[in-house]
Amino acid sequence: MSAVTPTGIVTASSTLVLAVTALITAVKGVIPLLRTARETKAAVGEVHELVNNRSDRQDARIEQLEHGLRDAGSAVPDRPALPE
Repeated sequence: MSAVTPTGIVTASSTLVLAVTALITAVKGVIPLLRTARETKAAVGEVHELVNNRSDRQDARIEQLEHGLRDAGSAVPDRPALPE
């Protein structure tokens, strides 16, 4: 068996310290990215909710107007189908 030299211990220790430092740095870099992704996802969800809410209100208003026109005896054409 070969004997462990002081140089080998220092090299191994240096390598271990470097690996731990790199791991800590990587984790510190990933955490803000995850926070940003979560915030972006929340913002996109809020925009979708707003758009859907406005779309629902617009559809309700269109139906109200169509109903009023039909009650007044006007011909109301069917709305075109929306693409999926």
